[in-house]
Formats: sequence, structure tokens, C-alpha cells
Amino acid sequence: MSSLQRPVREVVSVHDLDAERTASLAADGFSRTGRTARTVVKNGAMRVVLVSLGPGGELAEHQAPGPISIQPLSGRLEFRAGGESRSLEVGQLLTADAGLAHSVHSEEGTTFLLTVADARSKEG
Repeated sequence: MSSLQRPVREVVSVHDLDAERTASLAADGFSRTGRTARTVVKNGAMRVVLVSLGPGGELAEHQAPGPISIQPLSGRLEFRAGGESRSLEVGQLLTADAGLAHSVHSEEGTTFLLTVADARSKEG
């Protein structure tokens, strides 16, 4: 089901992350660019996004409008911010403050959950 047709906000919801990951890796965008991002939850100030990077994939330096968390579901990744690098693997959770300039790189490829809490958001 395309991201435009599937619900991203319900009162209570359960998400099959393995199915979401499989669908995102099969998407045309991933085969063209080696990366994909699929919104799993959009509820008020909270966004949960499933991000996949192919081997050698990178998200260039950017900032998030709210605090974030990153939780790898497969592979390993490097989170770079403030001149430091943190390695993350499955079973670990990283959190970072709002507005922190950061980048993400994965030598072997990874899929991770990104959660952003944006207090500026008024949507529900």
C-alpha cells in the first residue's frame, strides 16, 4: 500500500516493521538512490519514520526541529554531530537535542527508526 493510502494516525495502532522495511526496500526510490524514508506514524508533534540506507549510504548534515531518537533495526550506522561520531547497532537507542546539526552514515547499510518530536506542530 502506498504511503498516501495507508493511515499514519490512529488512536491505537500496531505496525509491522518487518513489512514496512520490506516495502521500503522494494520501492523505486530505494533502487534509484540507495535510501528511502517512510513515515510510519504522524500524530501531533510526533513523527516516526522508517529510514533505510544502502551500503555506503549517507544523510548529509541537517537539523531536526525537535528532539530526536534513532533506533537501528538492522545493520550499523554512524551518527556524527559536533565533531564527534557515535556508532549504533541493533539494540541501541540514541537521543539528541532539537536543532543539533548532524549526519548519518552506514558503511554496510542500515534500517532505523527515527522519531522526531516537534513542539511547533499543531497537526493531529
